[in-house]
Amino acid sequence: MHFIRSPSSWLNLPRDRGVSYAAQESWILNDTIKNNILYNESFNSERYAKVIHQCCLERDLELFEAGDETEVGEKGLTLSGGQKARVTLARAIYSQSGIVLLDDVLAALDVHTAKWIVDKCFSGSLVKDGNRTVVLVTHNVALTKKIADHVVSVGLDGRVHSQPSLAEALEEDETLAEEVGKDREALDSAEKPEETASEVVDGKKVQGKLIMSEEIAVGRVSWHALKIFLAAHSKHPALFFTILVAVTILNSIAARVETWYLGYWASQYGHGFVVPVFKYVGIFSAIVFASSLIYDVAYTYFALGSFNASKQIHTQLMDSIFTATFRTLDVTPTSRILARCTGDMQTIDDSLSEGLWDLMGVSGLAGQVQVLTESQTTR
Repeated sequence: MHFIRSPSSWLNLPRDRGVSYAAQESWILNDTIKNNILYNESFNSERYAKVIHQCCLERDLELFEAGDETEVGEKGLTLSGGQKARVTLARAIYSQSGIVLLDDVLAALDVHTAKWIVDKCFSGSLVKDGNRTVVLVTHNVALTKKIADHVVSVGLDGRVHSQPSLAEALEEDETLAEEVGKDREALDSAEKPEETASEVVDGKKVQGKLIMSEEIAVGRVSWHALKIFLAAHSKHPALFFTILVAVTILNSIAARVETWYLGYWASQYGHGFVVPVFKYVGIFSAIVFASSLIYDVAYTYFALGSFNASKQIHTQLMDSIFTATFRTLDVTPTSRILARCTGDMQTIDDSLSEGLWDLMGVSGLAGQVQVLTESQTTR
């Protein structure tokens, strides 16, 4: 990035052993602390224990009831800024990559913890013995200068001011020299790593389980759920479904009348009289038109009710989300909320509505039975 090629310049980025990266804005999985560190790497208990120690996470895990099995929640909501930074660093250190890119991971740490990370982690066995290259971007020059093999000073304009000597950078940049002086004063007061504070409520350890388990009903749909769905179709659901059933039965009767009238029309040719064709065609056309009109009215009436039900249930869903407490939103994954607003609403719009319309069609069987009975009686 911002690399300007010249005849005397060269660029080499060996990636045979991989590259790991820890961003300044920590990237945390909605999973346990352990899985955040492993990140699909195979578990090595000895290496894992070293990472926990060198990244100063031992005390934090002791304060969690579930230890490293504690769920961190979305975006690491159960962790402090410093804890998230160290978990992100631990992930990069645990990996077997040959190059480690660290974007100011010390910024979120207090001076005691930062000194521990520099002494135990950056100078530790996982970095030194592994022959790894660590590229660290930091403002804490005084703390890291003793372990740096190569120092590059970059100005506010993004240009390299000096390299590789820190002494030259301090001579040329007075602002940098003042910052290093302040950092040295802070380091002089740091004798031991400060115990990192985790949230402790009423003197108890923080619970490991964060995400609320999803409630799943197994078997048939409860009457309570069906009642909510049916009641949402209209302000007067009983009247709505009474009219709908009546129109559906009427539509079924009209369909059977078409069949009956065709039979009646055909039977007239056996009497030896001249059959007025245009008369029967006109009557049959009127019956077909009436049947189609009744069906259109029934379906439109049902569609409006289904639209109203979907709208009302969606409004109730939005109200429950927007009025939920912050704690409820913390323990409920965003994916679950999205599933309610998308997949579940689609089920209401499509599957449930189509199933209810098919059920209304069954109610028309009563009308068909009535027509067949009358037809047999006439014969």
